[in-house]
Amino acid sequence: LSPHILHYKKAQERRQFLKYGKHNDYQEELTRRDIAEQAFNAFTEVYEWARKDIVRKAAVKHAVKTVNLSRRLISDAEYEDCKAGLAALEKTPVKTDGTREEQITANSYRASGIGRYKGILKRYAEQKTVPTHPMELHVVAIGDVAFTASHFELYMDYMHRIQARSPFTQTFVAQLTNGSVGYLATERGEWGKGYSASMFCNIVSHKGGQELVEETVKTLKELRV
Repeated sequence: LSPHILHYKKAQERRQFLKYGKHNDYQEELTRRDIAEQAFNAFTEVYEWARKDIVRKAAVKHAVKTVNLSRRLISDAEYEDCKAGLAALEKTPVKTDGTREEQITANSYRASGIGRYKGILKRYAEQKTVPTHPMELHVVAIGDVAFTASHFELYMDYMHRIQARSPFTQTFVAQLTNGSVGYLATERGEWGKGYSASMFCNIVSHKGGQELVEETVKTLKELRV
């Protein structure tokens, strides 16, 4: 989970002021320091009781399979919007005046926008013949603990769905493995149209997200036998 609680900035600033006092450091550095201290304290606390159950020998099983997940399809209207947006950006000249920072900001926005629009147009053409996205799924079982891995940045809901149905005592859901192809939003996320839930961010749809859950749970059960 992101440590930046976007709707709670004032409370986080107050927390850091009370914890560190008046400080001249960059706010982001204080946030990182706070996270590091919390992680250290959590590890120290957990280790005290977790070491009571050290397992010296455990069976290790590893399953790898390619799963084909339903793409997030680009509608005709979205395609037309992207064509128009691309045309407008391509007509926009590269900024050569102003400060160096202003040039970098404007030209970076132009270049990234062109890339995003072209990516959508390419997906629109591909989805007619390739409606699914292939993903290499890894599931590892070590004794009564399991690990699953995908190359998406998952919405938290998918982790809970997998963990709730896993036959293992403890299941870790890893993400962004073997590269990254963006976020995997839920149906509610797509409906909300917020950050990380746009057509630019999602290669796979919420339907594909549930397919990932089903394949992962199926594989976990196969390894549990």
